[in-house]
Amino acid sequence: MATNEPVTGGDIYALWEVAHKGLPTVEEVYNKALETHKNKVAGGDDKTFGRCFAAWEELRQHSEYLLSRTQGSLDGASKALDIAIDQFKYVDGDNAKGLTEAGKEFQGYLDEGISDPDHVDQDGDK
Repeated sequence: MATNEPVTGGDIYALWEVAHKGLPTVEEVYNKALETHKNKVAGGDDKTFGRCFAAWEELRQHSEYLLSRTQGSLDGASKALDIAIDQFKYVDGDNAKGLTEAGKEFQGYLDEGISDPDHVDQDGDK
């Protein structure tokens, strides 16, 4: 759900944690399950496991495919969050540069010793 509240550094850090801690942790669970399917569950034939082997093998292959796709989706989501974070930092950095320039201008006024409130051009005609 979209919100009009400003984004803070804490929000960006929360996204970073999801991208670098949360999603990789879940991805590792799928990776371990996928390795189990490939190494410990694969193999066999009708002579070893009986007539249900063909159905089991089809189910195993389908499960392996789903685990692989989910693992890839989690990795893609993590990379997408990194892109969003980088874009925000880029835009936020540009905004910060603008604030820095305004601050330098203000500091210039302070350095000149201008402290008279009437000196400030509020109407644009001084």
